[in-house]
Amino acid sequence: MRYYFNNGIWDIADKGNAADPSLSRYAVTFVDNHDTYREANTKVSNNILAANAFILALPGTPCIFWPHWTEYKAELANMINARKEAGITNASKIIHQAKHGNGYVTIVEGEKQNILVTSGYPTGIEDMMKDYECISSGENYAYYISKEKPAKQDNGITIYVKSSEAPALFVWDENNNYLNGEWNEVEPMPNYCFIDNECYYYQTFYPKSGKFNLIIRHSSNQTDDIMGISSNAYFTYDGKTATDITSSMSDKEVQTMPSLSEGEICAYFEASGTDYPNVNVWAWDANNTNYTGGNWPGAQATWLANLPNGNKLWKWKAEPSATPTHILFNDGQKDNAKQTADFAFTNGGYYTPSGLFAITYSPINVKSVNNITLREFTANQFATLCLPYDVATSELETLGGKFYKYSSETDGVLYFSEASSLQAWNPYVYIASETGKNLNSLTSKIAVSGSPLSVTHGNFTFVGTSTDKTLISNDNTTYYGYKKTDGTFVKVGTTNGAKIGAWKCYFTTPTAKAVKAKRSVFEGVATGIETVKTLINHSSNDIYTIDGKKVTGNKLPKGLYIYNGKKLIIR
Repeated sequence: MRYYFNNGIWDIADKGNAADPSLSRYAVTFVDNHDTYREANTKVSNNILAANAFILALPGTPCIFWPHWTEYKAELANMINARKEAGITNASKIIHQAKHGNGYVTIVEGEKQNILVTSGYPTGIEDMMKDYECISSGENYAYYISKEKPAKQDNGITIYVKSSEAPALFVWDENNNYLNGEWNEVEPMPNYCFIDNECYYYQTFYPKSGKFNLIIRHSSNQTDDIMGISSNAYFTYDGKTATDITSSMSDKEVQTMPSLSEGEICAYFEASGTDYPNVNVWAWDANNTNYTGGNWPGAQATWLANLPNGNKLWKWKAEPSATPTHILFNDGQKDNAKQTADFAFTNGGYYTPSGLFAITYSPINVKSVNNITLREFTANQFATLCLPYDVATSELETLGGKFYKYSSETDGVLYFSEASSLQAWNPYVYIASETGKNLNSLTSKIAVSGSPLSVTHGNFTFVGTSTDKTLISNDNTTYYGYKKTDGTFVKVGTTNGAKIGAWKCYFTTPTAKAVKAKRSVFEGVATGIETVKTLINHSSNDIYTIDGKKVTGNKLPKGLYIYNGKKLIIR
């Protein structure tokens, strides 16, 4: 916000998470707050109303800074009321975003009407404005609401180019009008995305005739004229020649960040190519086990792309069974290496030299998600479940039965506590109260971007799935699959293994470190211990606290204990 509006730069390409349909509901937008406002070089000092008008049109949750509200109350109130009237929410869709002459136009589709905001003074938008009514206007901004909800707006035509460097596009229409400047004015493609984990640069155009022509160029090299483009097109470009791959890309998902494959342990790093011309990774855990070779400067990361902002993007991938707790990045030099601080490791983490910037996600298989509610459960039998959406307490009550989350582990005893709501991508155990398709009431739920999460206590990790997979125990890792008939976790063999279906869960433990899984204990929130299921029988003299700690002695403090698989209350 500060860069665009302080400098009057009206090509607002970077709208952060507010422009990402998978993340906009999490975005909180603001022009200034009490921290940024303190210093002249950290606040928005120009075009303040224009900046506020911009965030009041965008998806996400806009926050108005109190000094701005007191100074521009009438104008801001008009825009806030129009936003509410149009039905703009944190999950609304941007249906037009483009530079027009010396200004920028953003149109957001509301539940009832659309909001259009201009930044700067765009030209050539008369046809676009005819169905809109001005709510507020001033220096470098105007805020409009549609007179009625118009027909779906033109989303433009987007060109995607897979290339090692960001190329430039020279684009003209059938009337020889230039759509992004003269030959010597065009800049490298400003945006990038990921398709099948490959970096593509992209740019969107809005030709009045519905088609245009282009040349892809880099440095002194250029392609032949590519004529008559009328819909989204995909190319690979080697610096000289472009190959049209559009026919093979129709079912591909476009992502704003690289994705995380299930079972993959990795991290991404974006940094200046000047500061980090090469990147090595040093990763370790709390036990000082090193996962990057053990010799400084560690394992070399893989270069993925040169980004339009001038940075380079790198990826480091670990062995599937290796999960560090800490990570740092360096420039690959043994002596006097430039390096980041020590960061906590997050699988799929997207890091910059300042730390964790975002978390990458796995693409969601829509068909698989739709099949979740078709799953049948048997009354009083145990099942594992991992869902790609949150389930509130009120929704949980309609499903029948109880859900449990993995809460602690002591000496191979796995403890579960009852869950009052479910969080997306987390692993749970479900005990149905009746037989049938108990998840039917969740049919309308929409999956959120993510990947299965794991919960670790002691040496045992409870893991969800989103795809079918085969687990085979080995010398390094032992897996436990869930036996639904009696609620026990059974060790998976080392020869044939076991198949785990999508949206279910399993346990994993390092073979060399962990004791055997002995039993699982399920605790009801209101009623204490509900059931105890045993894999290996314990001595009847074993007594445990409710959080799984084994206790001894003839005199125990007052409290609730587990003794021989039953509740024991000391008063």
